[in-house]
Amino acid sequence: MLKRNILVLSDSTNPWHSFWIRFGQYIPKLIANIHIAKSITYQAGRLSDPTTQPNALAADILFLYRYCPENNDLEKMITEAKKHNTVIIADIDDYLWAIPSWNKQQLKLFNRNLRLCNYITCSTQALKEILKVMFPQQQIVHVPNSVPNVENKTNLTTESENELTLIWTGAPWTRPDDLKILQPLAQWCNRKANTGKFKWKHLGHADGKLSLAQALGIPESKVEKITLRGYKEYLNELDGHIGLAPISRNTFNYFKSELKLLEYSHFGISWIASNIEPYQNLCGQWNWQGRLCNTSSDWIENVKSLMDIRIREIEASKVKELSNTHNPWQKTLMLWQSLLDGEI
Repeated sequence: MLKRNILVLSDSTNPWHSFWIRFGQYIPKLIANIHIAKSITYQAGRLSDPTTQPNALAADILFLYRYCPENNDLEKMITEAKKHNTVIIADIDDYLWAIPSWNKQQLKLFNRNLRLCNYITCSTQALKEILKVMFPQQQIVHVPNSVPNVENKTNLTTESENELTLIWTGAPWTRPDDLKILQPLAQWCNRKANTGKFKWKHLGHADGKLSLAQALGIPESKVEKITLRGYKEYLNELDGHIGLAPISRNTFNYFKSELKLLEYSHFGISWIASNIEPYQNLCGQWNWQGRLCNTSSDWIENVKSLMDIRIREIEASKVKELSNTHNPWQKTLMLWQSLLDGEI
């Protein structure tokens, strides 16, 4: 089979952007000629990257990730390219229609482009169901997130009965309502500070932005800060004793994926999470009760339980086994490959 030519357009290609989680991390193993472009042009029935002329890669497939320019040029180019059998795929990993930073005009153009796609891929079953209603003419394909693919990862945290590292990953300035859930736990840990039992680790810090310590209401000195970085580098820093996944109840979060728990689980980190749909669904898939919390006291009681190193080690080993069994990286890779090969 000939390799298909894939042009990719993303709203950002920063190394820490979610594009690299959803699709970019699989590119090295996909059997295709894949080129990430900043813009495209249309000539003689084909889409290509104008910066690579005269040896432009003519696209068999255009892959869009949150890409939505403020004019109609993309819509016109897609319409023409489809007449020459170019396949258009767009990936949706969040309920973008609930993001305040996307204005109505931008969403209107985005929707028009999505209605021209052959396929819309998405990260959760909940997204698939609502996209089927919103875009009935498109084929909606659920391509779930998978456990990470990291070789030779170094364990940075050793098991200890004297100190526990509590981990949270993400950008606090985008998740303040989620982090409010952890404030009682943080205050409880802070009161226990004289015993030396707790340390916080935050992956995703950015100077000048809301910090995890500020969001939790604890001293900055209590938090080890790992700055924003590329996905592979981020994963290599993902280490500790207990992973935390607070998530508030709102429309946007209803459609979130279980990715945070997959990451914790794959690296053998026991976790505690909010009792909300994405995490309920994962526990159901795994036939695993999990540690899902409804109240502030639930978070504290679960941390108390996991202070027992024997319980923590057994649980960490079990979630690692479950994640690798049910959500392997290779399974998602094969789904992307089948889609690009036109087998779905």
